[in-house]
Amino acid sequence: MKSLSIRQPWAHLIVRGPKRIENRTWLCSYRGEVAIHASKSMTRGEYDDVADMCESFMGLRLPGRSALTFAAIVGVARVVDCVPPGALDKMRALGNEDLFDWWDQEQHGIVLADVRALATPVPCSGMLGFWTVPSEVERQVREQLQPAAIAPAHPVSASAPEDGKSWGLCSSDIDGRRPA
Repeated sequence: MKSLSIRQPWAHLIVRGPKRIENRTWLCSYRGEVAIHASKSMTRGEYDDVADMCESFMGLRLPGRSALTFAAIVGVARVVDCVPPGALDKMRALGNEDLFDWWDQEQHGIVLADVRALATPVPCSGMLGFWTVPSEVERQVREQLQPAAIAPAHPVSASAPEDGKSWGLCSSDIDGRRPA
């Protein structure tokens, strides 16, 4: 199983929220299953910048910094495409306007689908680029991918969620329950 390390809170926004594109400076030719690894660190400035952007532009609330998981596999997705910098026509052809909210048009956009959050993050050290998950970590991840063990995912849609704001990103959703 391949994995991609992603800094928080971006990893959280992928597995528990509406983010379905990961921006990178390099072209991604890989397609297929990928474990989403939450990197080991995040600065206060990184968190504050993303939290402000989410609240100001998208009406999303992130959980507090202490509720985020670090240095662990937090979910699994499929890499289905990679949009090169500036390829607006290709992005439009994907037919998902929500991707535009997260794509940095100066970078390659790794497009993700079938995102599944793990109910229990699996501790693991990460690496740069795509890397192979150690066999014991993969075993623990695959055990959680059994149908009864998968945490509920929140669908990406052009319409707002029922509560109008959270996309299940409040800290109360860490255990899979939607906030009231």
